[in-house]
Amino acid sequence: MSLIEKIIRENQDEFVNLVVKFVEEKITTKVKKRKAPKIVCHFQALGKNYNSNIFAENYEQFLIDTSKILDYDKFEPVLKSFIKKNENEFSESHRKSSIIKLHNEGLISSHSGTKVKLKHIEELCKVMGINFTIK
Repeated sequence: MSLIEKIIRENQDEFVNLVVKFVEEKITTKVKKRKAPKIVCHFQALGKNYNSNIFAENYEQFLIDTSKILDYDKFEPVLKSFIKKNENEFSESHRKSSIIKLHNEGLISSHSGTKVKLKHIEELCKVMGINFTIK
């Protein structure tokens, strides 16, 4: 019998507790690292259906479509810190996300949660006086 086997046999309770603690820490760590499930949100606006299962794509396409209608000045009060005319004006955290280029010379940072994006869409629809329907 090796020295390691002897030590384990003489200290079985302590060894078992050590293994259990190790496994519990690994399980807890893996549970914490799980991302929240992706939110699928289809909606209708501008007479168009935004049906991608990736909500960020729907958001981006809506903003691009809307920028063909509204000037930069109409976007600014709604999108606030998420819209700039120059990429360098964004904070570092906003520059890490994808930047959406609009037809009205605006740049939008997509560094926001789904609720914020939905609010942007809803508010821009209000500015245009159109309906916004979530499917």
